[in-house]
Amino acid sequence: MLRIALLNPFFIAFAILPPLLIIAMFIGRIRIPGRVLFLAYVGAGWVSVNLGIDYHYMMLDRLIDSTPNAPQEWVDALCADGAKRAFGLAFGWAYSIVYFMVWFVPAVILREIHHVIRRSKTGEDREGAS
Repeated sequence: MLRIALLNPFFIAFAILPPLLIIAMFIGRIRIPGRVLFLAYVGAGWVSVNLGIDYHYMMLDRLIDSTPNAPQEWVDALCADGAKRAFGLAFGWAYSIVYFMVWFVPAVILREIHHVIRRSKTGEDREGAS
């Protein structure tokens, strides 16, 4: 069961997309406003959360169908899927916001530290040249 959760391509996309987008925003030549990036990821994150939930149950169904005498625990997990899907539909955007902020806030702090260090070096170079 753990392998199903770890190999979920929508979970992988949900996990990898924020750092890639933030790196593209801070390092890339294309300047993307933070608000646009945030809103784009909240929408994409909500979609990936819901697709990930559906993918999980689809893979669980296939696993049960392909396994003779599948454990009752798997069948119970497949039948008790309503709350996860409803919560994903209603609050998938909240997962996206929290996870994006986990990456975005440290990235902004590191960028500001980098700018302060670069400004201080530039200031020292100007003072030395005078």
